[in-house]
Amino acid sequence: MDLRDFFGKALFDAAKQMVRDQGKNPVFAAPLAVRVLGRIKETLRPEVQKTLSKTLGIVDTSKLKLTGDLFGPHLYPDGTHSEWSRMKFRQFLDAFPEIVEILPGHSGDMVRVLNVEADDRGEINTLYRSLLLRTLEEQLSRTSDSFIPISQLAIWLGKANKTFNIARLGYSSLLEWLQNVPEVQIQRDGVDIRVGRSSIPIEEEQTEKLTAYLLVDSSDILAALHEIIGSKPSPSQLPDWGKVLQFCRNKWPQFDWKGHYFLASSPSENKPLESFIHYLEAVGFKKVWRIAFEEDLSDFERSRQERRRSTYLGIEKALAHIRDQGRPGAVIVASHNADLFTLLQQLLRKTDPKPTVGALAFVERFPSTLSSLKREGLVLMDIERECHAFKIGLGRRVGLAPDDITADDIL
Repeated sequence: MDLRDFFGKALFDAAKQMVRDQGKNPVFAAPLAVRVLGRIKETLRPEVQKTLSKTLGIVDTSKLKLTGDLFGPHLYPDGTHSEWSRMKFRQFLDAFPEIVEILPGHSGDMVRVLNVEADDRGEINTLYRSLLLRTLEEQLSRTSDSFIPISQLAIWLGKANKTFNIARLGYSSLLEWLQNVPEVQIQRDGVDIRVGRSSIPIEEEQTEKLTAYLLVDSSDILAALHEIIGSKPSPSQLPDWGKVLQFCRNKWPQFDWKGHYFLASSPSENKPLESFIHYLEAVGFKKVWRIAFEEDLSDFERSRQERRRSTYLGIEKALAHIRDQGRPGAVIVASHNADLFTLLQQLLRKTDPKPTVGALAFVERFPSTLSSLKREGLVLMDIERECHAFKIGLGRRVGLAPDDITADDIL
């Protein structure tokens, strides 16, 4: 029995199903490892167990682990027992370059499954939304109660469409998705969450959503993060940009959100940045703008300033296009740059429609010029405290207003 074929099929089947379930490719490596092991256990036929027993002894399926002791002798036959014992899931993936491509990322390795296309999320969302509204209309017409428990709704949706899986849209729960469907009302009855059809007229429902933009000035945010931490941020200290984009969607669900990430890169950085770009695309960013700049290796400060200037110019041009040619529902810029004042002010004064305009970064670092725009409606948001974009706290020391000092703090 050729166990390489057996392991390869388990990997492909598990990875393909994960792409289908989550609606995205690449996928994160850690949950894929769990699925692959599950697939191996499910398909462990007697002849496979017999072959494995030659290296593992008696095979107890319940205790199998996806380590080098399991796959090493069969995928790396020229290795030694010592080498096999140190192998991880990464080496398992490395053995199948014809099936997967590994993309190292800031939030963990990601895996692109070759020759497998992710489902079109827009198409799935349209299908699920239609299914949801139809199911609500049918069920609410049979009861005098205008709301139904969310648990019951989940059962009905599953019965109506056997493949219904909200993870395919990138949401972690049915409730999270429902909160982003404008036609649905959600209320709490004690601890019970109940869902009902809103009273939005049909004509209004079918109105096309206005586009909203999240523009990320990566050089400015990373420079500020560097100053807060006091050194170059480690991967665990970088923002989760997927959470930032989802924060915008949750706060303003009535808009169709497009994330644009502006990234200054020198020629030497092009290849190392590929995995990070794949990560941004996987978490929902519509476009990653790679803006070229010439790095001066002999002068770090000059290079840093040039990098920030390059991304700012990209943001500036994007805002000008949105101001002059777009009808945005919202424009949120992740940046502290005071030079954005004029463009943001012009967007705030734009009408037909009047957009929501905001800046999202570290609030204590917003310059007074941007803060002054709050009088005209600029929304200032904190990327750590409101978006929860960091895995670990940054330990920022933020000044308090006198009114923020409470008796509990003193006593």
